[in-house]
Formats: sequence, structure tokens, C-alpha cells
Amino acid sequence: MSIKSEDIKLLCQGQPPDDYTLLDEMTLGHNAYLDFVEEHYLKNYILSGGSKVKLLVGPEGWGKTHLLRFIQNSAEKLGYQTVFISLQDQKKPLNIVDLYKQCASSVDQDLLSAGLCQRVGKELGYSEDKYKGDEPILPTLIEEGLTRGEAIREIRKAVKRITRESDLSPSFNVFIYNLLASSLIGNTNKMDEICWKWFKGEKLEYYEKKSSHLFDKLNRINASVWLYSLIRLVQLSSSSGLVLLIDNLDAITQRDPETQRYRCTPNVGKDIYELFRQLVDATELLEYFFVLIAGRPEILSDERRGLKSYEALWMRLQTGLISSEHFNRFADMVDIERLIRDVGGIDKFAKDANDRLREIIEKNNLDLKYKNTPSLKTESPLRQRLSETANMITKGGEDVNL
Repeated sequence: MSIKSEDIKLLCQGQPPDDYTLLDEMTLGHNAYLDFVEEHYLKNYILSGGSKVKLLVGPEGWGKTHLLRFIQNSAEKLGYQTVFISLQDQKKPLNIVDLYKQCASSVDQDLLSAGLCQRVGKELGYSEDKYKGDEPILPTLIEEGLTRGEAIREIRKAVKRITRESDLSPSFNVFIYNLLASSLIGNTNKMDEICWKWFKGEKLEYYEKKSSHLFDKLNRINASVWLYSLIRLVQLSSSSGLVLLIDNLDAITQRDPETQRYRCTPNVGKDIYELFRQLVDATELLEYFFVLIAGRPEILSDERRGLKSYEALWMRLQTGLISSEHFNRFADMVDIERLIRDVGGIDKFAKDANDRLREIIEKNNLDLKYKNTPSLKTESPLRQRLSETANMITKGGEDVNL
């Protein structure tokens, strides 16, 4: 493994690296919480059809984003489709329509399509090792003695059986029928392009609607139904499920550093909280869906703009605040401060993380050159140590983080 300059830049800024291998190698304290999340939730509860929403709360620079990225990596290794959203990076306030669009855009279309085609292949009697789902199955049926017309009819019957048993919305049934008929038979006529355009919530032209019969349009009223159908579709394609990670929830309580105005109006904040309230309430209905939301303590302490300002959501979350002497791995509201305290405290954790980073740097034949670095006095001990070390990385006497 080699450390890329892009990842060094992120480390200099106190952010986790993008490279999953480096992220995994830098991660400490697996047995404190991460192994539990993987074993209890990703490998068992969610994989068995469960659904869960968890809130991670911890100070700035204490590793919340790193934690989310690590869980995202673990989920992808276990066959989940994942979506990562940072509220701080959103150009406009997040609502249910935008949430659906971001989920749809993040889903791997090729993986989804191939998985659905394989599902039809199983209906037709072909195992995964005989049919990969990445090409039309029509020629195979014809080679086995069916006429073209008979083969097409068998394919369409199999697609109908899948959609009938899938519990998708009527519009998604049409989508999957069009997409699979196109992918399995091979006569696309750009139908697959129209289907994916509709799937992403984009507006279809009249002729596209007419040819595909996809007349339903994404809006605030039906967006939750679309989201539920998307999750079912992901699982139907033989993926393990969908993992949604939302970072920087505290952006709702923050001011813009330039204008000093709040990033969100109170009404916008309530809309976001209502969205999360819907996700919490839907856990009894949704399947194969894991949601992790992270934010700073301000989301608890700020009574005007934090979670307490939206009682409908707060009532559902406050049971997670029951005090305990030790970190509770099962709590729906995860206390990052208590977690780090149980592994030795932030100073020890920061030192151990920095020692690990230095080991990785040495293994990559990089050097550390002491120099003046930006002032980090206001940063957390963890961010201070990692940023200072990353800023000193050199190769052959030259900086590699510029």
C-alpha cells in the first residue's frame, strides 16, 4: 500500500483518508465498537431483514467521520450498497426528495442491473456461476432449443414473477420490467437510458414517458415510497442491503463563517428533523436498511436549533440518553466521548493513532521533516497530532502534501 498525496492532504486538514486500505490500517479500537457493529448489525440483524437508525454524537475532531467511513468500507466489503452524505457540503437543505436522488445516484447501476438479471436467471434455472447477469440471456435460451419468440416469452414471465413478489410500488414494477426486458433480451432502443434517468428522479420527455410508461414523477408526496422501493430493489438485486451514512448533522446549528448567518433557517432545520423522524418511524416497515447519523454535542445542547427543538423526533431519541457508567454498544444514541474514554481517553487515543500513522509512514519509505505548521491550538488532541505529523511528511527531502 502506498500513501497518495491526496490522502496526505486530507490528513493535513484533520480529515480521514479516502483510500479504504489506509483508512483501515489507521483505525484503532476495533474491539471497542467497530467489530460489534460489523458482527451484530451488518452480518446479522440488517442482513436478516432488520432496519436501524443510530445517532453518533461527539466533539469536533474526535473521529466521527473516520468512524462513518470505516463502517461504510466494512459494509461494502459485505456486499451492501452505501450512500455517504455530509450536511455541511450540501448546497441546499436536505429533504426527502434530495435524499432519494442522492441515494439513487450513489447506487452502483451496473451492480444493480447485473444482480437483477441474475435473479431472473435463477428463475429460469441458471445458477450464478453459469449466468453472471452482465449480458443478455436470450442467446443462451435459444441455444438450448427454444425459438426466439418462446425464449422472449419465458424471460418476460420470469421478470413478471419477480416483480409480483417484490412488493415494489407500481411505478418501480414498470421500471424493473422495462429495464430487465431490455437487458435480458438485448433490444435496448435506449430503454435502459430512459429507465435510469427516471430512476434518478430526472424529468422525462413526453416521448420517453410514452415509450416506457413511466408516468410517475418524483415529488415530496411520493419520495418516501420511492425510497422504500429503492431499498427493496437493492436487496432484490442480491446486495446485502443499503447503508446510509449522514455526517455533520450539527450544520443545522452552525453559522456561516463569512456571513455569520445560520446555515439553516429554523423551518429548514425542522424539515431535516422531520425527514429523520420518518426514517426512525419507518424502521418497522423497511428491511435491510442501516442509517448512521453523526454530529457534534451542539445538536443536543442547543435547545433552539438542536434535536430538542423538534419534539416529534426528540421523543423518539431521548431514551438513548439514559446515563450509564460505561459505553453502551446497543444504544441508539452513541456517545463517542464515552467510547474513547473507555479505551483510555482522548490523549492516549491521539498518541496511539499518531504512533500508528508514523508506522505507516515508515513502511512507505517516507520521512518526517520538522517544520513550522499551522496553529492547531483550537483543534482536538487527535486532530492536532495527526495533522502535525501529516504536514511533516516528505520524500527525498521534498514535501508530498502540496
